[in-house]
Amino acid sequence: MATGWRAFNDLDLMQDIGRGEIAVDLLAHTVSLDGSLEATFSIAAELMSWFDGRRRQDRVPEELIREAVVTISFETYDERDHSLWIRSVSRLRTDEAIYAGSGELGRRPIAR
Repeated sequence: MATGWRAFNDLDLMQDIGRGEIAVDLLAHTVSLDGSLEATFSIAAELMSWFDGRRRQDRVPEELIREAVVTISFETYDERDHSLWIRSVSRLRTDEAIYAGSGELGRRPIAR
C-alpha cells in the first residue's frame, strides 16, 4: 500500500520535504517524520484504518499484538524528471513471532 498508488496523495508533501522517514505506529495511532510527532500524511491514516478494520474482521484482540509499525523512507529528486524513490518496511510483533515485510519502488518519474 505504501509503495503503491496509495502514497499518491502525499506526493506534493514528500516533494516539499525532499527526503525523510515516516514512522506509522498502527497501535498508538501516531505518525512521525524523522522522529518528530508533528507529521500528517494521508497514507498513515489509510494504513491505520485498514489495520484496525482488518484486525477487527479477523477477530484479533488488540492485546495480542505488541508492536505494529510501518516505516516509509522516501527521497524526491528535483531534476528534469521529478522522480521519487520510496521504500516501506512493516513489522508486526506478538509474543510468539515477528512478522516483517518490505517493498520498494525504485526511482520513478512523478507525473506533474
